[in-house]
Amino acid sequence: EPPRQSSTVHHLIGSNDGLIYVADRRGNRIQVFDQAGAFQAEKIVAPATRASGSAFVIAFSPDAEQRWLYLADGTNHKIWILRRSDLEIVGEFGRGGRQLGQFLRPHGMSVDSHGNIYVGEASTGRRLQRFTPR
Repeated sequence: EPPRQSSTVHHLIGSNDGLIYVADRRGNRIQVFDQAGAFQAEKIVAPATRASGSAFVIAFSPDAEQRWLYLADGTNHKIWILRRSDLEIVGEFGRGGRQLGQFLRPHGMSVDSHGNIYVGEASTGRRLQRFTPR
């Protein structure tokens, strides 16, 4: 079980409904708070991840409800897809490697108004990839 206090806060993002999502990298988790700082929810992602942890960067789908949450996992080299309403993991894409669709340490991420997901890689990855919605 991860510590109650954050281990490595690596990213913060606010949702359209006023919640604050925290990527606690070495805690392998996403935590959710209201604007007063009251804890709302937590999701542990890839709990067996060691080293730098699994929760690097969070982005939301561009719809008004922000139905989907995307989590860049720089240690396991993938993007997790979660349903934002209950933080259930519904999918993932990517794996370690240098080919298209593979990652070496995804470390930055953004979603545009069309739902395209942009992922930047750190370390020896040193590139930006774009993924289009299906």
